[in-house]
Amino acid sequence: MLPESVRAEIQPHFTNRDRNTFGKIAAKIGRRFSNSITKNLVESPALKEFFLIEFFTDLPPAIALLEYNFDISMSSYLEALKLVEVWKKEKVETEIFVGELSGLIIESDYYIEKTRRNFILHIKNDSLRQPKLIAACLTELFMSMLDRDLKRFNIDLWKFIKSKNKADYLADYDISVTRIEEIRQILYAPDFTQLQKFWQAVFITKKTPNFDRIIVNDTVDIKEIASLAGLELEAVRKINEEVNFDNINRYENVPLLSSLFHKLGMSREQINLHLYPEVEMKQWLIEQGENISTKELQLPPEQVAMKYANQCKPAIENIKPSRVPEKMQSTGRQYGIGNGSLKYDGQKNNRQKLIIGMVAEMIVYEKLQEDQNIENVKWVSRYAARVEPAYSGYNPHGTDGLGYDIEYTDRTGNKNFVEVKGKADNQNCFEITIPEIEKAKQEKKFYHIIFVTNTLNEELRRIKYLGNLFMFEEGEDLLNNKRFSAVTKSYEIRFKE
Repeated sequence: MLPESVRAEIQPHFTNRDRNTFGKIAAKIGRRFSNSITKNLVESPALKEFFLIEFFTDLPPAIALLEYNFDISMSSYLEALKLVEVWKKEKVETEIFVGELSGLIIESDYYIEKTRRNFILHIKNDSLRQPKLIAACLTELFMSMLDRDLKRFNIDLWKFIKSKNKADYLADYDISVTRIEEIRQILYAPDFTQLQKFWQAVFITKKTPNFDRIIVNDTVDIKEIASLAGLELEAVRKINEEVNFDNINRYENVPLLSSLFHKLGMSREQINLHLYPEVEMKQWLIEQGENISTKELQLPPEQVAMKYANQCKPAIENIKPSRVPEKMQSTGRQYGIGNGSLKYDGQKNNRQKLIIGMVAEMIVYEKLQEDQNIENVKWVSRYAARVEPAYSGYNPHGTDGLGYDIEYTDRTGNKNFVEVKGKADNQNCFEITIPEIEKAKQEKKFYHIIFVTNTLNEELRRIKYLGNLFMFEEGEDLLNNKRFSAVTKSYEIRFKE
């Protein structure tokens, strides 16, 4: 090894600038060599020909993933993508020419041919089952269409294709479900009317097989719809005649649509996964949250609450909640509302919140009173002390701080504790206090949470039995479990059904 003083004199310095210069020279040589290569497809018969949208059914979320990764819009390319064909072949061969040298036949996994009309993906038969090759082929297709370097997208697309749960994979990205559905509508939907698209979305949501027969020319067969959906013929006729499907979010449409969804046992959020544009109902939902008139707000809350006593109630539903994906939390999008921009929950002031809470507890108390398998049902919260003394649930000793609202004795003689949560709308989220959590941990299987949504709307109201959310398995805690997500600043519990 040369001494430092000698090496400084005779060894040339290789600087970063030199590296950049050599890099540019190498790149130019590479481009010139690449430009001197021509590649032609060797003609061979196709085993089967189909369109890309048939071959790769996850194309809509893949396009949305591409848009997210490169902050671009693919809207102007969707019609061209509808025309892309896939030709499945026994083998795919290309003939390579370098300069004036004679051609060399090489077998490939795929080849992308650009014609005057469209692109054709020639794919080797056994490559169809290899996610990595499909990802490479589609990435190259996107690069050819956009004339842009998208090589780094290849890995993301490959991971997406091979993922077992595509929804969970996409949940790690801030990708709108609405955008995916918009792309899907453009790629797959023929020129159906909005009326036809609406009823198709209904039956897709219901997972009804063979519903294509509802389509008749440019309208629908209301008898088929009534039969498949289990609705009265006149109810379907009224929906079709009175709802403006070309402007689905007109205020006048909302009561009819809300009633329909209720009868079908589906939520607005569920149907919106298959419908574009979405049914939003923003203003109407707000007004449902404000179902208490200004005049009523001037009255004592217990007086207002009593008008909801002894109403015909829905049955208590057993719900198996699951955790809201992290991305859904961070974007503010919540299951049960379906639109992150709508934060309103109907409880905008303390008086209204008090009425909703009182009515929710009253509803659950009455439902438990009807249950023949339990006895000694007692309403114990402070609301029980505020209702009219003539009411059956009135309890002058009702108080706060117990960690529950209602108690009862089951058939085996065990005392059970019920915490009631009420919402004016249908968001699957509620706040809970530390004493309530501690009581739940203490009482274990004898502690129950019952959640009432659309509390002040008898037609849309749902009563959801959630059990004890706080019976954690080993390794779980309040902030890390599979049943719900907790927003730490307020312990707001969010879940999906």
